[in-house]
Amino acid sequence: MKDFKIHFLNTIWSDCMLLEYDQHYGFVDTASPFYFDMIDKYLKELKIKKLDFIILTHFHHDHYGNIKRIMENYEVDKLYMKHYYNVEGSNSAGTDSDDEYLMNEQRKYLEIVKNAYNKIIYLDQLKQKYYQVPFYDVLIELYDLESHLYNVYNDINSPYYHKFMFNENYNSMAIYVNYLNHHIYLGGDIPDTNNEIKEFNHLGLKAVKNIKKNHQITSFDVVKAPHHGTPYFTTKEVIEELQPKHLIITNTNRWLDNYHTIDMVKEIVKDCKIYQTDHQKYIFIFNEELKIDKILDESPFFIYGD
Repeated sequence: MKDFKIHFLNTIWSDCMLLEYDQHYGFVDTASPFYFDMIDKYLKELKIKKLDFIILTHFHHDHYGNIKRIMENYEVDKLYMKHYYNVEGSNSAGTDSDDEYLMNEQRKYLEIVKNAYNKIIYLDQLKQKYYQVPFYDVLIELYDLESHLYNVYNDINSPYYHKFMFNENYNSMAIYVNYLNHHIYLGGDIPDTNNEIKEFNHLGLKAVKNIKKNHQITSFDVVKAPHHGTPYFTTKEVIEELQPKHLIITNTNRWLDNYHTIDMVKEIVKDCKIYQTDHQKYIFIFNEELKIDKILDESPFFIYGD
């Protein structure tokens, strides 16, 4: 059997995962813009010229940041994403949106759509509970395809009708990957809040439970922690459902120490191995068994993002 690999690139507060199978490649998210040189260098080292797909979990710059430049420099077959309706009440930093932020996000979204208009599959148009991305012998399923912010914004019965009140993270997808019975969960930034609005209530927990039910599984071999390991995303309830053997957190101790996420995970799943993408890239290699390689390479965040 051929190897399937997930390359977790050395990003902080930012997601960028390269999926590889039999010399075919795809991205899940593309990191913040200042990571482009690192990504470009890595793709050139691997002699990659073509990508089968890019999956964009949601429209925040630490996830969409390099789509435009990647599509300008590499051949990309498909882009899987939701519409961005520019109805955010708070921005990617969690503070209130203003007109300048919304205008800039809309401009960037339209640039991406213009560059990839004939390659985009808009997942929120499909009216499906989940969507399978073709990738040879690897199963990739995208969950939570609704545009929740847009739905609430246009719900005449909602107290938030035509108000900018919420964060784009509520539109984030969760991703399930299976290869040779290795169960993998890539959590995007999907939140798990106990929210008064039913469309936003425990999205993370619901996604995990739906995956487990669809595939009759009890635990996950590899998990990318939702929203870089922060509270209300990587919650106790979600970790209890996931029961991860390996947990990747796209963050660094400078912030994780404030959140106590790692202590919480170790208390719930005592033998869980935890990896942080601040000082190395990790390559998870799936075949009959799981192997893990690492490339020591400090995150460019420490130079450009701090």
